[in-house]
Amino acid sequence: MHNREQPAPNLAWSYCASLADSERNCALAASSLDLGDYLLGLCHLKRAHAALNESMRLNRLFTHHSKKIFQEYLEESDLRMHDLREICLRVMGDCRR
Repeated sequence: MHNREQPAPNLAWSYCASLADSERNCALAASSLDLGDYLLGLCHLKRAHAALNESMRLNRLFTHHSKKIFQEYLEESDLRMHDLREICLRVMGDCRR
């Protein structure tokens, strides 16, 4: 918000695509687990985890004219993505048991 530096379109698109990929795989994992297919759920959760890792990598490539604002944004977004990754890891652990 209020950024004088516009992100490159391919970077913004890649970031949105990786977030959407993670969301889609989480939804597919939830459906698989509801149906009792734990191996398929595990597969989708692994893909969601990888997409979140990609989102975190891409997130660091953005720029903002204010270093302080960008640093605060990175800290907040990293906290949320780490929480989502932790959920994936915990559910994957449950699927393996």
